[in-house]
Amino acid sequence: MIWKNGTPTSLTGGDTSSVATSVAVAGHDVYVSGYQWVVGGHYIATYWHNGVPVNLTDGTSNAIAWSISVQ
Repeated sequence: MIWKNGTPTSLTGGDTSSVATSVAVAGHDVYVSGYQWVVGGHYIATYWHNGVPVNLTDGTSNAIAWSISVQ
C-alpha cells in the first residue's frame, strides 16, 4: 500500500500480498517498485505504473525490485 496526501492506495486486489520499496513520480504518472507473492510461492519482482502491476519475473525463484527511476 502507498499513501498520497494521506490517502491509502492498495497495490493489489487483496488476493496477493505486496511490498513497495521505492516510488518515483514523472508528471502525473506514479511508478512503484517492489514485489508481490502468494503464500507458499516465491517473491515476484514487480513495478506498478499508475496502479497497474507489471511482473518483472515469472515467480520460479525469489526476486525483488528494490528501486525505480524514471527519466
